Amino acid sequence: MAQSFALVLLAVIALGSGCCYGWILSGWWTPCFNNPPIDLGCFPLSYPFNNSAGFYPQSPESMNIQFHVYSRRHNITVTLEDVQQNLLNNYNVSRNTVLIIHGYLERQDEIWIKDLIRELLIKNDVNIITVDWYQGANSFFYYQSVANARVVGAVLALFVQELISLGSQPSSFHLVGFSLGAHVAGFAGSRLGGIGRITGLDPAGPSFEDAPPEVRLDPSDALFVDVIHTDSTLGIGMGTLVPMGTVDFYVNGGEDQPSCANSVIGRVSAFFNTLGSGFDSMRTALGCSHMRATQLFMQSVNHVCGWPTYLCPDQDSLQQDQCTPCDTGQCHGMGYNLVYQSVLHSSVCYRTNTPELFPFC
Repeated sequence: MAQSFALVLLAVIALGSGCCYGWILSGWWTPCFNNPPIDLGCFPLSYPFNNSAGFYPQSPESMNIQFHVYSRRHNITVTLEDVQQNLLNNYNVSRNTVLIIHGYLERQDEIWIKDLIRELLIKNDVNIITVDWYQGANSFFYYQSVANARVVGAVLALFVQELISLGSQPSSFHLVGFSLGAHVAGFAGSRLGGIGRITGLDPAGPSFEDAPPEVRLDPSDALFVDVIHTDSTLGIGMGTLVPMGTVDFYVNGGEDQPSCANSVIGRVSAFFNTLGSGFDSMRTALGCSHMRATQLFMQSVNHVCGWPTYLCPDQDSLQQDQCTPCDTGQCHGMGYNLVYQSVLHSSVCYRTNTPELFPFC
């Protein structure tokens, strides 16, 4: 599989440093993380988990994985070790819980995450938890972060189990993961079983596009999995055309988005035009189509966008003239307010058309 050109550029400008010990030790050492209460088991690189170019995952301690809990009344930070004592009076087990998982080269206080938290709390007084795995996601080597995603998913699964022990129902959890974070959600869901919903916001393609279901987000990871694809152009896209959900929405065909630079030359030009304006601006210029999934999902929380949707035969037939227009109520609608129920784990493909400019509604 061709490595994404955009991800290569992002790695070059990434903050932080990588670690190549996994590549050096690959083939004869398997890391195991069994320090109570973080008993995660072992993480071999044998098939099918051989998609990280020989990099083994780093330890949960070195990644400093934290969880930030928000409601209309408070926000606190907890770790897996202190869930019981810190959340006993700061977490409402009778409410639904949305867990937000950032992607590669991100942290939990990204602008899109702050905007999504605001929109969610305007709509409902839900429990909101952001998963902060910044030190594992900001490796100079993309493949190191790919390997780390497995461990983060395992830690997240233990964290959700702690919340279930407080009284929450598994079906009340909605995991929202962007890019590499979508696969973190998948790893957590596959360990837990019975999670209500996972939303994958343009799941990362490099290292996952050709991987079997157990190595990536797939429809069996929750009772319902919806995926929004926005950046899957071959060779330069950060996402993938591969269906990974119970329903998969391919925005404007899923390969690239209007008003974004969608060629190698265009992305390079956009990147150089932002030099000197900060890392976030450079990343946004390169990942415009990729990040469109986060903006669309955020807008869908409190707005009825009425995006035209078409039912398509499969992911290889996403042109509008190959798909069937959906009548009102006939198809799922893309976004947070999607009406769903537990269904057979088979993928349904939609093409959803959106406007060119923000707020895309």
